[in-house]
Amino acid sequence: MKYIYCIILSGIALFFGCSKSGNESGLIKIMLEPASPGEQYGLKWSPKGEKLQLRETEEGLMASLSLGPEALPPVHLLLTSSAPGGNFDRLAVDLDRDGRFGGDEDTLLSCNPSENRGKIWSSFSGNVNIPFEKTRWHKPVVNSYPLSLWYVFDPLEPDAEKVIRYSRRGWMQGKIETDSGSIHILITESLMDGIFNRNDSWAISNDSSINELFQSQSAKGIDSHNWLGEQAYGIDSILPSGRVAWIKPVDPNITRAEEETRNDWLAPDRAAKRSGKKVGFLHDYEYARELAKQRNQNLLIDFETTWCGPCKTMDAWVYTADTVVNAASNIVCVKVDGDENRNLVKKFGVTGYPTMILLSPTDQILKKVSGYQSVIRMVDFLK
Repeated sequence: MKYIYCIILSGIALFFGCSKSGNESGLIKIMLEPASPGEQYGLKWSPKGEKLQLRETEEGLMASLSLGPEALPPVHLLLTSSAPGGNFDRLAVDLDRDGRFGGDEDTLLSCNPSENRGKIWSSFSGNVNIPFEKTRWHKPVVNSYPLSLWYVFDPLEPDAEKVIRYSRRGWMQGKIETDSGSIHILITESLMDGIFNRNDSWAISNDSSINELFQSQSAKGIDSHNWLGEQAYGIDSILPSGRVAWIKPVDPNITRAEEETRNDWLAPDRAAKRSGKKVGFLHDYEYARELAKQRNQNLLIDFETTWCGPCKTMDAWVYTADTVVNAASNIVCVKVDGDENRNLVKKFGVTGYPTMILLSPTDQILKKVSGYQSVIRMVDFLK
């Protein structure tokens, strides 16, 4: 695997520092190890699930997952059913990457498919090992790569594209003692390819705030700085294996408090004036539609789901703001659960939540927007 040495020794490309030393001015070298959820700690966040296209074969539905150095063959996945015509409940994983299933190193995962929101979910948990060649900074290593994989079948959409989704459950974690105390860092993937670089994310803490490492708001892109107390740190370089990282103090020309205030994007919505009123949403689309026609008023349809975080945030901070309540006073408003009303989701082309649609009394779509909308944006939308 000469390509590994080429990447590291060339000193080019992504920023893999190749002449770093723990004693070099300002640099702190930290060794890291793979970690996964356990009794004490577990990430409150994970990379967004990625899709793998499934192709039909005589054995079942097959997909290929590329993880680790480019020279490594992909990991093949085979989705099958234990009963003819039954739901998919088995997933064979080609751990030795030889393109065949059933070898000594391969594994067969099983599950009990469940129905959720009208769809059949087949969920699996497994682990793939990713080997890395010896480098100047560590001997040959193998990173464990714990995965969640799931296949969803929609009985109402039998001809939909066949995909299996996956997300990484693990991360890299390290600790070093310095004159000013312990430093813990956590590095996890944002782009799930088994290689650590500037596409990924990191967090930093001391002993007293180690729980912050596992909160979603603590992780930032590797190109971004993180705060340890009032001192900002940045990652100078990191090995592709994620086993060694060099961090250093940086000056972002802003205090931590100033940065937190600047990044608090919800602050304006939380500060909006509230008198205790909120937008009066109905929950029956057909009734709301007829009511809007009778009153000759526009109809606001807010597509949401029970699992939609931005939907709940809008309920708390946007639909309770006086300016939004006033803007909606002459509009019939209805909330539609996208999981329970998939016919309406299909009719209006909803692809994400929340989605807001403003209809005229004659059923013409006047406006349509998706994603979290601030108080100011929502008032403008309702005009």
